[in-house]
Amino acid sequence: MILLVIVTAIQVNSQELCPSVCQCYSEQAICTDLFSDVTNMTQHRFSGVLRDLGVTGSTNLELKEDLFMRWNITSLIFLDLSQNNVTKICQRAFHGLAYLAELYLFGKGITTLQ
Repeated sequence: MILLVIVTAIQVNSQELCPSVCQCYSEQAICTDLFSDVTNMTQHRFSGVLRDLGVTGSTNLELKEDLFMRWNITSLIFLDLSQNNVTKICQRAFHGLAYLAELYLFGKGITTLQ
């Protein structure tokens, strides 16, 4: 008895593991308006480990509780939100980001910091 096994290799494109509003490179992503549509956050999930994230374009961004956990972004070391108009940062906005070493929030617009 001879058993024939056919294996089909599927190449996974890194962009398939990346939200459509982002450009992903290994453990880095640069995104435009990533947090603008909270209702469609399931479309904005990262499937891989993300260490470096830059987000631009979100206007009047409120960093809500557990925001990064909702998007499965928990391994960040570097987070750049400086190109956003962050207005409010909730108490648990960065909850789950245990490895975060650098956070950039340049600009004027933060009116509430809990």
